[in-house]
Amino acid sequence: MQDAVEEQCFLTDIAARAVLKEQGYDMMCPFGHIHAMQGNQQWHLCMRDALATMDATHLLACLEDALCFSEKIHGPLLPLVETLSARG
Repeated sequence: MQDAVEEQCFLTDIAARAVLKEQGYDMMCPFGHIHAMQGNQQWHLCMRDALATMDATHLLACLEDALCFSEKIHGPLLPLVETLSARG
């Protein structure tokens, strides 16, 4: 009987771009970093070299962490920005 070994698929730039595109994000690679972009916002996910050691699930976990961190940092500022904009 053959051992059932799950083969891991590590990401290339092209595969990572496709994974993020499926989630509605574009990808850019400034200075060796992988960033997800949507509109005029962008989030750092990982270093480009790290793609060679991660699968799609790990990349999406990095995206989720980045989005949660951004919300934690910027969330409290949104009411202030809306208040200032209303004052015009």
